[in-house]
Amino acid sequence: MDQDHIPSHQPSEDDSTQRIGNMSLLEIGENLFQWRNYTIIPAMMILLLFSSTSARSATIGTILIMLGSFARIYTVAFMADDLSDNAGADQLITAGPFALVRNPLYISNLIITLGVVFYSGVVVLGTLVLAFFVFQYHCITKYEESSLLAKFGDEYQRYMERVPAWFPLKFPIADDFPVPPSFSAAFVAEKRSIAAIGVILFLLMLAAK
Repeated sequence: MDQDHIPSHQPSEDDSTQRIGNMSLLEIGENLFQWRNYTIIPAMMILLLFSSTSARSATIGTILIMLGSFARIYTVAFMADDLSDNAGADQLITAGPFALVRNPLYISNLIITLGVVFYSGVVVLGTLVLAFFVFQYHCITKYEESSLLAKFGDEYQRYMERVPAWFPLKFPIADDFPVPPSFSAAFVAEKRSIAAIGVILFLLMLAAK
């Protein structure tokens, strides 16, 4: 896939051409996409350094981290055979959580981040960290969408028009969450993420003492 090919039929609500300094959101997203697995490290170090955990914040934070982790595994269960370090996909996935929103994996990550922020008890810095990741994923999705439009064309355009990026059109009910083909492949694919989340929780517990 030629990642430099940006299709002309962008959706009307697209803001990827907006610029911050000398770079567009699309260009920022392309750079952040390459570093998306590493930006969490300095953010977690800041939260750990200034941690001010209470029993209440730890409880709420742990629940959110577990919820976000399960949401990641559930999402990956619908895409475990199509995971890649490249923007785009070998096939267009529209089942499961992808029928509700276009970016369920990044929403899961934001829930985990929110959980870490709650656990740390650092309100001001935590809000800044969360805001950074919201911005990061907004830019990354602009880059990914341009790649998917280049690859799938009108099929992805129709998907974008039918399914919102972040917020479902209706409140989800049980029927909106079908059983995935296999959870085992998702756990295998997510073993590094699960281990990383375990390390983060362990460090948060140490910082709280």
